[in-house]
Amino acid sequence: MALVQSDHALTVRASVCAKNLADLPFIAMASKAKVVRSVIDQYLELAGVFCTGFLPIWMS
Repeated sequence: MALVQSDHALTVRASVCAKNLADLPFIAMASKAKVVRSVIDQYLELAGVFCTGFLPIWMS
């Protein structure tokens, strides 16, 4: 799942793939859902997408 603003260029697509997300900021929940984060990281790596702009957020 990708969340983007309603006026973002990706909103006109029916679907997006990992490569479409390559140059976009990635916001990750740092303190929750560590297994989900691991799956996302593995998926992106297998797709050849290496995110460098991670923004971790902490939720209590």
